Amino acid sequence: MNTLRPSLFPSEWLLVTSLLLILCTLFVFSKIQASRTKECSTSVSIPVEVMISGHVCKPGSYLVDLGTPVSEVIVKAKPKLFADLTGFSSDKRILGACSYYIEPQTELTIWVEGACTEEEMKVTPGTRVCDLKQRIALNPDADLAFFKKRRRLSDKEIIKIPLKR
Repeated sequence: MNTLRPSLFPSEWLLVTSLLLILCTLFVFSKIQASRTKECSTSVSIPVEVMISGHVCKPGSYLVDLGTPVSEVIVKAKPKLFADLTGFSSDKRILGACSYYIEPQTELTIWVEGACTEEEMKVTPGTRVCDLKQRIALNPDADLAFFKKRRRLSDKEIIKIPLKR
């Protein structure tokens, strides 16, 4: 009597196949991760010299890696109050040795709304809210207490002058 042992049941084959698939997937992921870490460890950073001068607290030469955002270097130079940073976009990158001159702002543009007749004004940097009272044509029902504020105005600011209560 020769009894043959039956082969694996279909559910057992499914289990074996699933385990093999999981092992193959883990092997592929480990190879991908190993190649990524190898690429990262072999990359070389190239330092370049960037000169910053003008309306900054710390003018001078800065060594940064190639591809560093220009805005990051400008922050290191500590721009002064009212430095004109409009020409420096956050996505611009350092592509080689270069120099930047930071200009001071010569005028601020503000918009005045509410109880007045003016709309757009050009003022000098450092102008305060209280300084606007003499420069604006106010309506008779404008709240003059609003002009007691000594806060400095910023570029492209909208000032809303309230009515008397």
